[in-house]
Amino acid sequence: MVNCAICKRKIGFFEKRYDYENKEGKTIEICSGCNDKWCREKEKERIALREREAKESEQNKKKEEQIINKYISAFLKKFEPAYIHFIDIDFFGEISSVNEIIIKTLHAEGSWVTKSFSKDYNPSSLGYLLDKKTKESIIESARQICNVLYASNFSFLSDSLILNYKNKGQGYLELFNLLKNDDIDNLIMLISKRENINLSLNKTISKIIEVSKQIKREEVYKELSQLKIDDLNSYMEQILETYQENYVAVIEYLYDYALEKKIEVVGLKEFYNKIHDFKENIDLGHFEKSLFKEPSKSEFSIRNVDALSGTEFEHFLSKLFSQLGYSTEVTKQSGDQGADLIITKHGGKTVVQAKRFSGRVGNKAVQEITAAKKFYNAENALIVTNSYFTKSAITLAHSNNVELWNRQKLIELIESYINK
Repeated sequence: MVNCAICKRKIGFFEKRYDYENKEGKTIEICSGCNDKWCREKEKERIALREREAKESEQNKKKEEQIINKYISAFLKKFEPAYIHFIDIDFFGEISSVNEIIIKTLHAEGSWVTKSFSKDYNPSSLGYLLDKKTKESIIESARQICNVLYASNFSFLSDSLILNYKNKGQGYLELFNLLKNDDIDNLIMLISKRENINLSLNKTISKIIEVSKQIKREEVYKELSQLKIDDLNSYMEQILETYQENYVAVIEYLYDYALEKKIEVVGLKEFYNKIHDFKENIDLGHFEKSLFKEPSKSEFSIRNVDALSGTEFEHFLSKLFSQLGYSTEVTKQSGDQGADLIITKHGGKTVVQAKRFSGRVGNKAVQEITAAKKFYNAENALIVTNSYFTKSAITLAHSNNVELWNRQKLIELIESYINK
């Protein structure tokens, strides 16, 4: 009989014993009880080691994500894409689903798109490009998708979905330009060289979309935090005051904010329908009021606006924006750099060009306010006229993210805010 090398107890003749090699290389024998205890301790050590490694891996992953997000945020700040956040993070999956919508459109409407677009678009070749997933295939897919989405009418879809697809089209146009100009390639190379982090093109595009969504969400939440919300009706009313027709573009963030604030909403689609119906009732109320209301000589009308001078029109708009809840500043007549007013609301700055015109407002005004937006470091740009815009001005404004208010919009605002 021998003694256990650990507990020193004699190991019985028929008792199982275990042989191990000690630090000196000699063979020692231990009893089954000590062996079980040793095995349990070793298993604890292995579990603790795996947990430490998992924790270190998670910390390294978070650190890597923070580094990538820092570069992506700087990238987005430099190039200022306004529509990329409309693209799904799984953009290849989205392109495939959009492809199905496009094919449906081609079958439903034979002449909804210009010949150049329909000639360029080939559903079968797009499917082949998606399978390749190379830079060239993504560029070509983005080009075809943005052309089709932006040019299409999609008459079989609802107004909100049509706007959503138009915005996606603009997003793919921005993605196409960033890819074509090698801006994303340079970003990948910079991160690799400076941080020793290797990103694929697909992962980088997904991160750009993800971070742009985060930035947009933070912007919307910051604006919403300034509102005093009592219930769903007061929330919808303030949404329409803050975003007007543009609420559709940020509907997902508005819905998520409602859930966080425990405002009673059911689903995203139902939430959109409620706001849509709420806005429709308000608009009908204004129309009904103007329809049956006896005109008063003291009331201000669009004809009064037509009689204003350019300077008087600017001051009139200053009063109007004040009624809309903005802080307003009329710029100096000389050296205004294309902006007649600078208005702010919830920390967001907008440059405004006032065009009291008898004819239609053209491209020059859009070019001027686009330059003014950059000069004043503003988030938004707006042109307001008592007239209308040329078709080319509308197209140029859309591509430069410039909002346009025409005569009809001005009439509605006068009725709602000046003559209320």
